[in-house]
Amino acid sequence: MSKTVVSACDSRQKATSLLDYAIASGFDTRSFSLISPAETEEVSYDSLNKIVPSIQARLYRNHLQRGDSLIVAQVPENEVARLIGLFQKTGGQHIEAFDPGLRRDQAQLQAKK
Repeated sequence: MSKTVVSACDSRQKATSLLDYAIASGFDTRSFSLISPAETEEVSYDSLNKIVPSIQARLYRNHLQRGDSLIVAQVPENEVARLIGLFQKTGGQHIEAFDPGLRRDQAQLQAKK
């Protein structure tokens, strides 16, 4: 099963560096998406709610509104810890992993367990 991993970055340049480092470390380039504030419209803000639970979506929206960029990755579950470690080493912020397609209400129930 795959997981969605999201990391905020101070700038598009830092996000690009993180992506380059992850790809050089063996991750597939097709696994990543980069969301920059310059490219973000209201539709993208709303799409965050489909990717992550609502509380985290607000956090990531705030990052975009401040001018930060987001990296969204779909990776196999056995690679999540390695990717999170790479992001932590290279300056990623608010790094979290989520089950893809997990509805907000299901995520809230999981968090309560």
